[in-house]
Amino acid sequence: MPPPTFQLEPLPDETVHSWISRRYLLSGDHCGTDTLRRCVQDRHAILATPLPTRLGALGSSVRDRTRQDAWISEHHTAIAYYRPCLSRAQAAQLGQAMQGIEGHRLWMGLGLTRAGVRSPPRPQCCPACVVEDRAAYGVGYAHVSHQLPGVAACHRHPDQWLVPLVDVGGRHARHALYLPDAGVGGRVPGRADAPPASLVALAQLSHQLLTARLPASVADGWRDTYRARLAELGLTTPSGRLRQGEIHEAFCAEYAALRATPLFNGLRLDPHGECDWLAGLLRPHRTGKHPAKHLLLISWLFGDLGRFLDYAPPRTTAAPVAFASDQQHEDDESATELLQLIGSQGLTLTEVARRLGLSITTVRLRAEALGVATPRRRKHISNEKEQEIIRVLRGGCSVDETVDRTGVSTSTVYRTLAANPELKSLWRNHQLSRRRAQEHRRVARFRRHRADGSLSDYRAMHSASYAWFYRHDYEWLRAQFQPPRRPRPRRRLCDWAGRDSQLASEIRQAATQALACPLKPRRLSRTALLRTVDATATYEKYRHLLPQTRAALAECTESVEAAQVRRVAWAAREFARRGESVTEWRIKRLAGLPRSPVPKVKEALRRAVRPSIRIDEGSAPDATLRLSNPHTYMT
Repeated sequence: MPPPTFQLEPLPDETVHSWISRRYLLSGDHCGTDTLRRCVQDRHAILATPLPTRLGALGSSVRDRTRQDAWISEHHTAIAYYRPCLSRAQAAQLGQAMQGIEGHRLWMGLGLTRAGVRSPPRPQCCPACVVEDRAAYGVGYAHVSHQLPGVAACHRHPDQWLVPLVDVGGRHARHALYLPDAGVGGRVPGRADAPPASLVALAQLSHQLLTARLPASVADGWRDTYRARLAELGLTTPSGRLRQGEIHEAFCAEYAALRATPLFNGLRLDPHGECDWLAGLLRPHRTGKHPAKHLLLISWLFGDLGRFLDYAPPRTTAAPVAFASDQQHEDDESATELLQLIGSQGLTLTEVARRLGLSITTVRLRAEALGVATPRRRKHISNEKEQEIIRVLRGGCSVDETVDRTGVSTSTVYRTLAANPELKSLWRNHQLSRRRAQEHRRVARFRRHRADGSLSDYRAMHSASYAWFYRHDYEWLRAQFQPPRRPRPRRRLCDWAGRDSQLASEIRQAATQALACPLKPRRLSRTALLRTVDATATYEKYRHLLPQTRAALAECTESVEAAQVRRVAWAAREFARRGESVTEWRIKRLAGLPRSPVPKVKEALRRAVRPSIRIDEGSAPDATLRLSNPHTYMT
């Protein structure tokens, strides 16, 4: 389909969806899908998103040299809003995806789906902005600043809520093209109450970030600015650690009015948890964070994006470390004990921190504030000390026990093990045997207290022990919980003796009925008899349990020659009943005999065609014929 023949410039801050909708209203196309085919070459394209795709096809179809693909994506999409928080590789991937058609994995690949901040489900507009746009441009349109995630108020009109657009049909369609004032009689409904000031500030910051056009990866250095501002506000310790509890309390107080809004529904605040997004912004992070999270923190600390970008942390001069408590160091109860432990006894910082129950950093800072020189452990050990460490390790002691016995650090013990591969292997075997004996005793205690406990119960109560057994001695653990196997008596669900007798009787009865049948005889084979009594599968599977049935089959089955002789007799009787002459070829044809029968069958044929000759084979199930005259046959 050819591109549009008229030029239509996008309006300031207009979304691609609104731009194509205005083209649709002015083009005279029958439906919006025709306009989508002309502009983006796909009638199923979804343009009503902050990050639409198919922009490459859009730039080539409008034939507008002043509006290239990069200009459209930069000024009429939300890419400038997300770019500062993305890496350069992610920003390049985002730009390529928006130019092409591979946009279905765009949000998931950038991590926007798991950020907890939802974008508007459909385009939004400000009622006051629609009135102003109609007065200035003759038509109302959707602004990019109103489609950003977390934005529910207008940045230009603080008293206006954003309302969703509606199409002509009164319901939203994913591929529909419509403008803000379509289908509502030229009036956009609004809300009576005004949005809170914090929500308006977030909308203004989002607009500032969108129009700042910052490069990619610029948000990587914002963490230092946050920490410097928090230190200026007194929300850090003298050592530079953050006071997370006070920070969260002040932040929640600032945004108390927004706690019930959809923006905060997916943002979890837990200063003592692992999924706290606010603490994640203040710590080094390997992946980018959502722009809305940065803007909430910037709004609380600085109030304006320009002030944040121009912020220079105050320079601090070296001064004695001041503690957060109200009393001075001289009045601290532990100062005297600290001086005694470091100065008189000559203990290391680690030993002093262990005795006082403090961290090593706290002990070091207090010692420096008191002017006490802390002794340092020597980095090199003597040969006697090294031999002592080796002797203790060969005895099977753990690292902690070796540290207590020799007085060296944990790093020294591990360095000694790394320098002696043979000692390391021997020590590991000692530790493994020691742990195995310890875990075996644990299992024995469990079995003694809970004799009926299963392996699942042990796993639920002692998960760490089960994990060790799973890696090192799982077969032994399974053997401890497996019940002893008892031989089960084999039960017969069927009375095979009675079943055998019944089948033998039915087979004999079926053979007798087959011999008495006046129709053309069929051979009494084993398969035919079993099929008659419907016992083929039973006999094939359980023949070892059916001795009487096997005897009955051996008694009633007949050979091929015997069956042919019986058919010869039946053919002779059939010709006698019809009153027709008897010849050898007619008997062979009616009885279904081969051209060259065996001698026994030939003898039966010779006797059947001669008058007054008795055919008697002498045993059942063969039949007997007596020929009284050339035309009468009797049995």
